[in-house]
Amino acid sequence: MKKFVIGSTAAALFILGVLYAVFIKGIYIDLHHDSAVRIDFTVAGTELCVADSGEALVIKGVDLSASVAGHYLGEFAADQETYQRWLENVWEMGANTVRVYTIMDDDFYNAFYAFNSGKETPLYLIQGIRVSEAANYGFEDASADAFLGQLKADAKRAVDVIHGKCVIELNDAEGSGVYLKDISRWVIGYQVGDEWSAETVAYTDHNQVLRNGYQGEYFVTTEEATNFESILAQVMDQLVKYETDKYKCQRLVSFVCDPTIDFLEYEQQYAQMLAKFCHLDPEHIQPAEKLESGYFATYRVFRFCDRFMDYLSETQKLELADIMAAVDPASRYDGYLELLKRYHTMPVVAGFQYSTARGKTKSDESALTERQQGENIVQMYEDLVSAGWSGGFISTWQDTWEQKTWNTAFASVLPENSLWHDLQTAGQNCGIMAFVPGEDEAVCVVDGDDSEWSKEDQVVDSPEGFALSVKYDAEGIYLLIQGEELSDRRLYVPIDTLQERGAAVYSDEDGKDIFFDREADFLLCVDGETDSRLLVHEFSDAARINFMEEVDGRNPFIHTPRDDSSVFYESRMVVEKPLDLERRIDLRLQMAAGWIPDDILDVYSLEFYDTGHLVHGNGNPQSPEYHSLTDICFGEDRVEIRLPWLMLNFSNPSAMQIHGDYYDYYGVKSQEITQLWIGVGEEGAASPVSMQPVSMKGWGRAVPCHERLKESYYIIQDKWREDK
Repeated sequence: MKKFVIGSTAAALFILGVLYAVFIKGIYIDLHHDSAVRIDFTVAGTELCVADSGEALVIKGVDLSASVAGHYLGEFAADQETYQRWLENVWEMGANTVRVYTIMDDDFYNAFYAFNSGKETPLYLIQGIRVSEAANYGFEDASADAFLGQLKADAKRAVDVIHGKCVIELNDAEGSGVYLKDISRWVIGYQVGDEWSAETVAYTDHNQVLRNGYQGEYFVTTEEATNFESILAQVMDQLVKYETDKYKCQRLVSFVCDPTIDFLEYEQQYAQMLAKFCHLDPEHIQPAEKLESGYFATYRVFRFCDRFMDYLSETQKLELADIMAAVDPASRYDGYLELLKRYHTMPVVAGFQYSTARGKTKSDESALTERQQGENIVQMYEDLVSAGWSGGFISTWQDTWEQKTWNTAFASVLPENSLWHDLQTAGQNCGIMAFVPGEDEAVCVVDGDDSEWSKEDQVVDSPEGFALSVKYDAEGIYLLIQGEELSDRRLYVPIDTLQERGAAVYSDEDGKDIFFDREADFLLCVDGETDSRLLVHEFSDAARINFMEEVDGRNPFIHTPRDDSSVFYESRMVVEKPLDLERRIDLRLQMAAGWIPDDILDVYSLEFYDTGHLVHGNGNPQSPEYHSLTDICFGEDRVEIRLPWLMLNFSNPSAMQIHGDYYDYYGVKSQEITQLWIGVGEEGAASPVSMQPVSMKGWGRAVPCHERLKESYYIIQDKWREDK
């Protein structure tokens, strides 16, 4: 009996050891070295192809992540049922491919397997392999183990994951679970990276110790290759070798690039202004003879340099002369798409996005409705295909509440972004599916209908005949004002949030004063369908305190407002000016020579944009007149209004945290409030507007939401399904 127990224990330990070695450590023995290699997808010239049929594959893709409203991205909060629902929606829209930037949790791959099983027309997958932000934006070059070592290890794990032979323990960088579903026949290939830090690329390229190039079995570098390109070649080579040796399969491989680090070289003065100090060229990495699948280029074309061909170096212009002669500079992105396609000898795929946020990042852009988002996506895709690209990916499937954008990131408590939806931040609103606060329906739909309001919501019942009601959810504060002929009257709604500074009087554009019974930080002017707007007292102007020097060169802590200021500006955010490099360089030279140009403001790259203007429309998605950017809607003797949290300086409304006094804390420091004060009145009133308290409780970490397909979804569906 004792021998049996010992033998059984030894056998069990042996089996566990084998399972650990195979599923966790990825150890294998190549017992079929000479077996034929299976190729599911391949490359023919500049086209992606399905290997069996030889049919060209043009990608109609969507980027999908684990992002769920109310959860951190790293939680991987979506379950298998959620992923299957999303995949069904994506497929019904007419897409043929999804892309994930990192190894997802096992629920995603189980859902992907279940969705595709038995389907005649399946969804394909591009599996991403990303490096951590700490390594990408860290202090070491890309040869460091935290960067190169991680990429190599993750590449092997990604291979094992799609073949259903992997176990990943809990970690901070990627999904985890037990991966037992073999989905490899639906995987087009791998993409190394989702974005690269230009500083890390440049630092790596300047490391003299690394200048050896790379000559692998499946990928080699050319003589012109940089250090960073050699590292990418090494990762891709070892990825393909691992899958070839272990699974007798090969898949397509790519790495990501974008206009900020592409192969184009600019004249020195322009390169300095554009902060273009490194280059990545997929042509510097070439497939070796043993690569039977193929290699393609991937670009993120979210941003690019306007009129880029004007700024190229003379050497670059000579090298690209034949290509540039055939490029139409009036085409999409000033000919950038066409130039890249003509330059590359391999298939090229793009990732692109359009936001439905209220806010924007560039002054010459417009905020897009959901309908305009869909129309832009369809047009962009058609431009890519007509330029000869192998399709592209819409980035992203769902809105990503945790995302940050450069011109609003300062204003919020970033770790808590996933707990509320910022309508001002462009990066949070690029999805074609929205998360709508509310378990089954929205707290308020701004459509002029007061059916969702109750007597308990009323805060003010003024002697002038106005009633004011207040609600809020994870997107903002909603107001209902009731009274006679509101669309023909000019009303003022003072709001006191900080309760430390502000003004108790406002002089309108006609020189008439309106008084409040306490100092207000914000003033909502309800002035018909075209002139309604949110104003902010200059002490509470977040854009001023954070970007004034970059807008006009003045320090906001030196040029402070007067303590008795009663100045209210239209609510502002900062945006980039249109790029005119020649003019900006000329003005800087004048300043360096001691001249002060009359148009000195043109030296600066940023400017203020009045985001306080309220858009009139119908915010009900079920209405034929639906306008997704609606802030205000007049009904019969009533008006409904939506005010996004960030416009009222809330940094984390889930905990009712707002910006403290900028001039006491020298910047943004959050503090909690339990109430704000609000009132309503009109000019010429005999007494100051009476302001009443509104209790503000927040909602903590529980954010009830439901999903809604945006209007853009159906526009894309009409086009993509038509082409199927």
